[in-house]
Amino acid sequence: MDQQKYQTWVNNLGYRLLARMAMPISKSDVLNEFKITLAQFERADSEDKDQMLHYLEQLMDIFGIESSDGLLNKWRYGFDPKQSLASRKEDAITKMDVNERKLLMKIKAIPAEAALSELTRLLGMPAMRNETVTTWFLSTDQSTAISLGVEESQKIIIWLRAGRFAYSRKL
Repeated sequence: MDQQKYQTWVNNLGYRLLARMAMPISKSDVLNEFKITLAQFERADSEDKDQMLHYLEQLMDIFGIESSDGLLNKWRYGFDPKQSLASRKEDAITKMDVNERKLLMKIKAIPAEAALSELTRLLGMPAMRNETVTTWFLSTDQSTAISLGVEESQKIIIWLRAGRFAYSRKL
């Protein structure tokens, strides 16, 4: 059922873009059409969102658009890569619900030397682990994850809630 609905939404995007081809269509026109369809996909699962992202990237190629100016990244991953780290953190915190903010307060209190054990105590056993990154999924569809990694020889916590926010903090 969802696949038919998603296919209809993608087709409708194509028809809207095709209807505008009689006159030159600008990058902002194309991206504005994308926004309409992206809003429809907000509740889609991760795989369907990834497929939609692929379709939009193909459409960008067709229209000769090199960058979505952060639109696709913001929609899929919850942040604009051009946004400063401080602004991204502030944006993430405002998008967190009450329970997420409570968890954030606990995470902020974690010292670097105890990060792995404290995150395991808070979140349970990690879902994925390798030499550089340990990840816990907070949702069954894996759209919300907290990872502990290393950046420039310093431990870092990255919290990603796809489509809503990305938060990171060096310990």
